[in-house]
Amino acid sequence: ENFDSADEHNRGNNIIIPIQSVINDKYAADISIKVRSAFDAKRRNGEFIGAFAPYGYKKDEQDKNKLVIDENVSWVIKKIYSLLIEGYSKIEIARKLNKENISCPTEYKKQQGLNYHNSNKIEATKYWTYSTIHKILTNELFIGNLIQKKSQVISYKVKKKIRVEE
Repeated sequence: ENFDSADEHNRGNNIIIPIQSVINDKYAADISIKVRSAFDAKRRNGEFIGAFAPYGYKKDEQDKNKLVIDENVSWVIKKIYSLLIEGYSKIEIARKLNKENISCPTEYKKQQGLNYHNSNKIEATKYWTYSTIHKILTNELFIGNLIQKKSQVISYKVKKKIRVEE
């Protein structure tokens, strides 16, 4: 807007600033609604819209909204389920994978050259945990159900997340 508050000639014209702020805010809100709408449409069509594929999957090279099995680590997912069936607890499964030096999901993504940071904000997650095993065993993606938008931010201004009803 080329407005300079230090310029004496503009001081009398500062009524435009609050009006321009309201217009800009309305524009940002409108864009936010349109982006959310586009994402919702993709979800309804069964398209994956996440930045990173869940462990055990990768994004299809021809269609970034399609997930395909990652053959490099699919055996680890199968091993986790097999160990559970054999009677191992989740923490015992984590310990066994760590003992066998199998890269955890965060470490694997970094090895693939992805700029991934886990959602728990832990700087160096280099090992399997109870929580990681639990998430894999309870993720319906491994039985063929792609579930997205479990939570959402309140608005484009408020970044706090709230859970979305099933």
